[in-house]
Amino acid sequence: MIALPVICLLTAILMIAGLRSQTANARTQEQKSQSILNAANALLLGLQGAESEVRGYSVTQNQTFLDNYEKAQTTINKNCDELQALAQESAIQKTEVAQIQELVKQQLNHLEATIQLSQNSTKITQQSSVLDRQLLKNEIQFQELENVIAQFIEQQKNAQAQREAKVETWKNLTTQVQWLALIVGLTATGGAIYLFINLDHQLSQYTDRIEESNAYLARTTQTLEKRNQELDQFAYIVSHDLKAPLRAIANLSSWIEEDLAGRLDPEMQHQMDLLRGRVHRMEAFINGILEYSRVGRMRSQVETVNVESLLKEIIDSLAPPPEFTIEFSTPMPTLVTDPLPLQQIFTNLISNAIKHHHRCDGKIFIASQELANAYQFSISDDGPGIDSKFHEKIFIMFQTLQARDTVENTGVGLAIIKKILDDKGGTIKVESEPEKGTTFYFTWLKR
Repeated sequence: MIALPVICLLTAILMIAGLRSQTANARTQEQKSQSILNAANALLLGLQGAESEVRGYSVTQNQTFLDNYEKAQTTINKNCDELQALAQESAIQKTEVAQIQELVKQQLNHLEATIQLSQNSTKITQQSSVLDRQLLKNEIQFQELENVIAQFIEQQKNAQAQREAKVETWKNLTTQVQWLALIVGLTATGGAIYLFINLDHQLSQYTDRIEESNAYLARTTQTLEKRNQELDQFAYIVSHDLKAPLRAIANLSSWIEEDLAGRLDPEMQHQMDLLRGRVHRMEAFINGILEYSRVGRMRSQVETVNVESLLKEIIDSLAPPPEFTIEFSTPMPTLVTDPLPLQQIFTNLISNAIKHHHRCDGKIFIASQELANAYQFSISDDGPGIDSKFHEKIFIMFQTLQARDTVENTGVGLAIIKKILDDKGGTIKVESEPEKGTTFYFTWLKR
């Protein structure tokens, strides 16, 4: 709708510019043609005058006629030069002017011959018949020249008429284009106004819908926040209510053991230790479930994290056996990120590698690789490895590869890591074979 009137306007402007150019060219050609016509008519009048003066002199022998002829001759030569200078439009025009000049030259020669015969006829009366024939020849020559000049003038008039007709055609065409541009422009403008009104109405409807959606989202967000608060409160109450009897059981077992000090047989002592182990495991379960439920809802402030410093703090807090070796490549990247979940991932992976290693002198190596929009970290150990059929199972809640009585483990750590990375837009995978160690790879967005 907007393009149509613009195109019509540009077309009209081009047509008007073309019309002005054609008109200006036609006016220039018209002035030039008029000058040529004036020069041709002046030449024709000059020749007629020269012819008359020569006839008068041949009859009366009056010197005045001869003087007038010489003046006419000068004018004729001047008109010929002017006509030649103006007639440069085409090769045909040049040829016609050259033909006229040649005939004028011949006519002047005949007139000169007539004057010569007239001067001689006063002495030799017998030459009067020759003079008459010369005058008749001059008249025939002049008629031929007059016809050529008249034909040339007529051609110039026809050419001028064609140019004027062309200008008139351009004028009519430009007028039609202007009217068409006006009609199309008005129609397109009306259509554009209608579309804009309709668009404004639709935009108003969409705005109302968006406002309704925003209000609904605000209510939903408020409800969600309330539910999260209730969930946190419920989790706290449940954990408190569950931990209280567990602590009571643990304390009770300790009191019984103190009361029966020295009277417990090895079997009974083993059962008491097993009881306290189950209590501690249940408490670890509860803590793991609470931690898992808080993933994605607990936010800390974004800050600049130097991964190398973070790893040193984690390794120091885990206090691995003295024989255990933990190394990492340098330099490690510096990230602008939420530090707590990243610390939680490294802590769980490194502690798992220490806990499940079958030797006290194991080795762990941590490396990083920069990707397009993230960093990929790897934690490798030379432990017992994991069979490929368990590679997916280990990321499921409460799944363990060894009996919990063998290695105290809740099976929640890797599930928490997986949930954190899903929330942060990262990924995790494992590469391992039995007796060949294990490598965990996870990605963390740069920002």
